[in-house]
Amino acid sequence: IDSVQLDPGTYYIVVDGYDGATGNYKLAIGTLPEIIGSSIALDDSYLEIYFSESMYTNANGEGALEISDFDITFSQNSGTASGVSIEYLANISGGPLLGGEDSVRFYISVEGQSTGLESVSIRSLSNASIFNSLGIGLLRSYERTQFLSDQYPPTILSILPQNNATEVPTNSNLIIEFSEPIQNNEEQAITDENVTNSIILKNNATDENLTFFITTDD
Repeated sequence: IDSVQLDPGTYYIVVDGYDGATGNYKLAIGTLPEIIGSSIALDDSYLEIYFSESMYTNANGEGALEISDFDITFSQNSGTASGVSIEYLANISGGPLLGGEDSVRFYISVEGQSTGLESVSIRSLSNASIFNSLGIGLLRSYERTQFLSDQYPPTILSILPQNNATEVPTNSNLIIEFSEPIQNNEEQAITDENVTNSIILKNNATDENLTFFITTDD
């Protein structure tokens, strides 16, 4: 029973075979398992999916997850990579899955070089493909989308004054245009407060670092 809020009280569940059919059944009561996070290697060699609890390929709480348990969709999103294929599954240490893992590593192969715009969406193949220890299936609605890493370094498109320019007034502004938004090595925007950790201006005649401040729109 998914997404149903019940008021406090006593409830009865009636199990009845269709058209008089009889046989064994199993009733599992518990919270629905979910996909709660994901991450990807900087070189796009693998991505990891994190579940809310230990997961199995069989409803009896046994068996390691398999590639065939998942529905995997690649979206190019105006990027340059053209596709992704799943090579094999492993635990987050790179070892074989045994069943009951709450984190799974998908080793992938990317066709082309990614720009960070491309994405991979992962969900269970059906509502009865992946199970927790109670046999409750991971719903297909719990989909996780992970963007690929950016494999293209930024480049400098233009500098004003131009490189090797002479007789430039000392009060001139230096304007640098990059090919894309940039950040420092702590994944923070470069600001006037932290710019000297990323960029220096030097007097080549004296080897002296020059003081400066920056303004930026991006």
